Amino acid sequence: MSRPPHVADDVVCDFSVHRPSSTPFERYAELADRPLRWTDRSDGHWIALSERTVHEVLGDPARFSSECIIIPERARLWPRPLIPEELDPPDHAKYRRFVAPFFSPPAIHAHRPALRTIAAAHVDALPLGEPVDLMAVLARPFAIRTWSHVVGLTEDETAELVDAHGGLSDPEGQLEAAGRLVAGLEAIVADRRSSPGDDVPSAVVGGVVDGRPISDTEALDFLFLLVLAGLDTVASVLGYTLRHLAGYPRLQERLADDPDCRPLAVEEALRRYSVVSTARTVTVDTMLDGVVLEAGDRILVPTCAASMDPTVHDDPLEFDVDRPAGRHLAFGTGPHRCLGSHLARAVLDVFLAALAPVRIERDGDLSGCATGGLIHGMASLPAMVRPASDTAGH
Repeated sequence: MSRPPHVADDVVCDFSVHRPSSTPFERYAELADRPLRWTDRSDGHWIALSERTVHEVLGDPARFSSECIIIPERARLWPRPLIPEELDPPDHAKYRRFVAPFFSPPAIHAHRPALRTIAAAHVDALPLGEPVDLMAVLARPFAIRTWSHVVGLTEDETAELVDAHGGLSDPEGQLEAAGRLVAGLEAIVADRRSSPGDDVPSAVVGGVVDGRPISDTEALDFLFLLVLAGLDTVASVLGYTLRHLAGYPRLQERLADDPDCRPLAVEEALRRYSVVSTARTVTVDTMLDGVVLEAGDRILVPTCAASMDPTVHDDPLEFDVDRPAGRHLAFGTGPHRCLGSHLARAVLDVFLAALAPVRIERDGDLSGCATGGLIHGMASLPAMVRPASDTAGH
C-alpha cells in the first residue's frame, strides 16, 4: 500500500503493533518525541503518542469514529460491528447501559469476598520450589475465573469459550476456533432467552433499544466483545506485574507487610503496564497536533503511549509505588472508557494481597515470552515460587 501524499517524511517510523516485543513500553517511549507519527505497516496508519493526543482522539467521536477498532481493518475476525465498542454516540450508550450496573463500584465491591477466595485458591495451588509458568498456572486462570464469576457464566460455558478463544491466535486454526466460539456464544444466548437470570448475558439478551428487544445477532456481537476484552486484558496486566515483582524482592516484601501500599501499586501497575490499544477512523479532514489528517485515515491509540508521556509522568519507565497519585489512561477516556475499570482494580488488589505468603523469582530468559497485538502481554512467564518464610531476611 502506497503512503498517502499528505504524510510528511519526518513523521514516519518503522513500527508494528502486531510485532511481539519484550520491551513494547520502551518502544513507545522512544517514539514519544512526537505526539503523532505514521507507520507504513498494517496498511498504513497514524499512532497517537502523547497523553494529550490520546485524550483528544478518544474524546471526540465526531472526528474520530470507533466504527472499526482493529488495525488493520482487514484483520477483523467478526463480520459486524462489535457492540457497543464499535458504535459511536448516541447508539453506543443505548447498549452499554444493559450491563453497566454489573460493573459499578457497589456491584464489584459485593464480589470482593469471592475474588479473594479465588485468588487464595490459585496461590495455594502453586507448585513451590520448582519451575513454573506463571501465565499458565496463575495470571491467566485467575483472570478468567474472576471474569466469568462477575459476568455470571457457568464452569462449562467458561471452559468452552476459553478453549475456543485460545485457538484464535493460531492462524491455521483460527477459522475453526472462531466457529466454536460462535457456537458457544449462540448456546449462551439461547439458554438466557429461555431461562434468564441475574447475570450479564441475561441482561444483554433481554436488552431493549429504541423500544424493541435486541436480536440474537446483536446479543452475539455484544458477547463476542465481552469475551475478547475479558479474557485478555486483566491477564496481560497481571503477567507484566508478576514479571516486575519477580525482579524486585523488596517490593514483594513491602506489599506483603504494608496493605496501605497496595492501592498505590495497583495504580502504578495500571499506568506502567497499560496493555490495550484501540483504533479510530478519521471522519473529516482535520488538524491534530499540527498535522493534517484526511477523512479515512486510521489512527492507532495505545493507552500505554499516554502512560509513557514524559511531560505528564516523570521517569515514565520507572515503576514507582511512591509516585504521587496522578492520572493515567489505562482505561481510556471519553464515551468508550473501559466499563471494567472497577473490576480490574479490585482483581489487581486482591491478587497482590493473595501473593503475601509466597515470593516469586525469575527463572530464565523472558525476552522471547512476549505477544503482540492490540492487547499485548506475556505468552509465558517462567519463574520459581517459594514460601515467604524461606526467603525472610534475604
